Amino acid sequence: TPYVTHFPVPLYRTVVDIVFGDNMKVCHSLVHRDLRNVTAEFDCVRALTYPVINGHTAVTFNMRYEPRIQNAIAHEAFHVTMGIMEYVGMKHTRKAEEPFAYLHADILEKLHAAYAKYKKETRKGEPTNV
Repeated sequence: TPYVTHFPVPLYRTVVDIVFGDNMKVCHSLVHRDLRNVTAEFDCVRALTYPVINGHTAVTFNMRYEPRIQNAIAHEAFHVTMGIMEYVGMKHTRKAEEPFAYLHADILEKLHAAYAKYKKETRKGEPTNV
């Protein structure tokens, strides 16, 4: 059963969906409707970050590759950060590094928390949709 959650990023007027599951096609079907037209080779990806569309973005994690999940979380957090900042028109420059760093840290923290909750919920066998 996939685990689905989301969190708002109010300062940048975006929402991030997070989906953990064993079937990336199913995970894709659970992201915000505005993102479902994004295409990818779902069977061969470890994780996927969606572009920001209408204030929504998403990250899906293929748990068949769970031994490398910490790397995937860090990697995808970077993509989410860059996508949100691009969406709001912020260019990554040396002078603009701090907003990127703070946003990245916040996203990384939220992705790690979502993964911890996924692990806790899936171990209990409880419903995994939040």
